[in-house]
Amino acid sequence: MKGYSNTVVSFKEKGYNMIYIFRKEMRKWHSVLWVVFIAMAVSGVSFMFFGGKGRGDVKIAWVNGEPIHFDQYRMAVQEFQMRVESVKNLARMYGISEDVYLKLLGMDNPDEIALDTCIREKLVDQIQKSFNIYFGAKYFKDEIIKAMPAGITDEAGRINMEAYQYYLNKLSVTPADFEGKKKDDLKRNLIIQFMAESGYIPSFELKEIYKRQNAKKSFDVMVLPLEHFLSEAKKTPLSEKELQSFYQENKENYRVPEMCNVRYWMVSVDDYAKHLDIDEQTAKAFYEKNKSSTYRIPPKIKVRHILIKNGKDAEKTAQALMKEAKANPAGFAELAKKHSHDSATAKNGGLLDYFGRKTHDQIFENAAFRLQKEGDISDVVKTPTGFEIIQLAGRISASEKPFDSVKEEIIKAIKSRKASSALKGDLEIMMHDARSNLSAIESFVKKNELESKEIGWLSEKDVEGKDIKSQIAQKLFGAKKGREFGYVAVDGSFAVYQVVGVEKSFIAKLQDVTGSVSNAIYEKKAKKILDTTSKSAKLSLIGKHELLSDVAGKLGLQVVTTEKIGVNDKFKGFDSVEGFAQAAFELDDAGQALLYEHEKGCYVVQLKQVEWPSEESFVAEKQKLSAAERSKNNGLNSRAFIASLQRNAKIEIDQKVVNMLKGNVRGI
Repeated sequence: MKGYSNTVVSFKEKGYNMIYIFRKEMRKWHSVLWVVFIAMAVSGVSFMFFGGKGRGDVKIAWVNGEPIHFDQYRMAVQEFQMRVESVKNLARMYGISEDVYLKLLGMDNPDEIALDTCIREKLVDQIQKSFNIYFGAKYFKDEIIKAMPAGITDEAGRINMEAYQYYLNKLSVTPADFEGKKKDDLKRNLIIQFMAESGYIPSFELKEIYKRQNAKKSFDVMVLPLEHFLSEAKKTPLSEKELQSFYQENKENYRVPEMCNVRYWMVSVDDYAKHLDIDEQTAKAFYEKNKSSTYRIPPKIKVRHILIKNGKDAEKTAQALMKEAKANPAGFAELAKKHSHDSATAKNGGLLDYFGRKTHDQIFENAAFRLQKEGDISDVVKTPTGFEIIQLAGRISASEKPFDSVKEEIIKAIKSRKASSALKGDLEIMMHDARSNLSAIESFVKKNELESKEIGWLSEKDVEGKDIKSQIAQKLFGAKKGREFGYVAVDGSFAVYQVVGVEKSFIAKLQDVTGSVSNAIYEKKAKKILDTTSKSAKLSLIGKHELLSDVAGKLGLQVVTTEKIGVNDKFKGFDSVEGFAQAAFELDDAGQALLYEHEKGCYVVQLKQVEWPSEESFVAEKQKLSAAERSKNNGLNSRAFIASLQRNAKIEIDQKVVNMLKGNVRGI
């Protein structure tokens, strides 16, 4: 070791010095050694696992006798981990716990999800082998570009090879492996889509669906208002014993919550910003750092185009015009004048003036932005309006806004950021000092010349909302109770608050709440009478086959006859009762009855009349209805298809290998 080679010492001294030197050098190399130890550990796991075999030979599961190899599983884990990172970024953006958010989305077990994905892919692969699926080179290239994450392709749809290679390195795959997997994914998606859309709905079932959707029904509705039974209950006076007994059983209902009297002071970030001075050099540095993103002016292009609208031989016509245009690019404008179906631009030779992204149809824009040089002409492009041929007429490259045009904006942004940071720092210092001396609040208020405001008495009832009052109440009475002083953020400002008076919670005496206790007892009795009466009425309709009007007459209650309504209509006069019309519509004959409870009472309903749709109207709508039902069932069909494959498959998992791989896939 350098510096000690010429040292002459006794054996004892030499031993002592060597220990000292070793310790000193170990301190230098401490971090490097940890890297070495970790690498050795990973290599050990890899050696124990692979045992000299190539990764591609290792099998972790079998589906109907066909193996799932390690490389397939590893890629599934890597892709899922990238999705997890995106979700975590989203959670952090909105201030949500990453673990809670992942659990909520069912993404908290990446190893298990990746293995399940591999099994489902293998099941579908075994089906799709029976089909001869072939992709054209252009179609496959377009699909590969669509599958790329953001940032790998530019606005013209070209692949950034450096970013693409970085992405593949993260997945630890070659371009050939990645593109092969995407081809397999496309085939699987086609099979699943085919199965989802192949569901058959019998004619009789379609007819029943049509009848339910288009029938018109009217009803007799007996209204049982809680108020009616409350009036009946109040005719009998309450005894002192009843009042005392109910009060004792429900004492907590008459608790008066703790109350705090609060004052507060408003302090804004803008006030702090007024005292800051930002020099031009600082603003310039901020501009240089952010000009390519925040102050970027996107590129624009100018094109000529020929539109051939959808119709007979439209594509054939467009192809012929495209060949003619490419043979003579200078004559493109004349071709547009003669043949373009876009009357607004045809007279100007098909010219569309400079535009940026998200101005026209996305397919049209993608094709237009791919053109490189003025005069370049696209192939025929299929868009929702027809077939387009596009010629590039001009391009304005992306640029940045000049510094002078955004200087004031930058200074304002830096001031705001620094002022916000300074204000939060001062508030935290005030909070820290106030824990031992409340005069720190007074000092902060005096220093910043803040005006005192009174909120008044707050309780836990005031916690709902976003205003100053509610936010302070949340601090005082919420799940995490704060101190009797603090601050809350409100619309770019802060409210510093302090409790100046407290009234503790207590249970009110019976003589102070006799009215409330009496009302609660009467309401309980009224609900009991209402429940008994409504159930008795329903039994009379079902068991004795009485008419609702007769039952209501005996009870001295009102019956309302509705007009005929459809399944998605509301009852006039009952609009505020959510779900009532839909529940009543389930009645199919007069022998049935519906008892529908709501806050202010309940309704007893009997079907009065039904008007079914005609056979002719069903025949006319049958095809459209069939398509709509198939579309609605597609998602269910695809899930059922995968579930049936899993149910009938022989799936074997080498759990020992899977357990060994957990958490180590990225390191192997």
